[in-house]
Amino acid sequence: MLPVNNIHYSPVSGLIRCYRDGYSYAKRDDYILVISVNWLSDNTVFLFGAHGEMNRGQWLRILKTLYEKGAKYVQMQRANGRKMPYASVVGIGEHETLWSLDLDEIFGE
Repeated sequence: MLPVNNIHYSPVSGLIRCYRDGYSYAKRDDYILVISVNWLSDNTVFLFGAHGEMNRGQWLRILKTLYEKGAKYVQMQRANGRKMPYASVVGIGEHETLWSLDLDEIFGE
């Protein structure tokens, strides 16, 4: 057996939950929106499985949270005809459009 001297663990997935004012994860209250997050690299995330309702203000808070955790680029596939605010189209498939955005363009100094 080969010796293993160094091990590195990289967390590659997460979950974002959004709550109404006065509600929280700590109390295990019902959330109004949930989004799965996969880290593709140290600075790029892919969002998927979004379920719930959100407005642009909530979307900006989600993006700010990801930015503060080190994300610079955000990608997401949406059904054709659906948009991803502040993002640009990367590609269009038969059923889904791939969107991407640069968080430095929104939050950078």
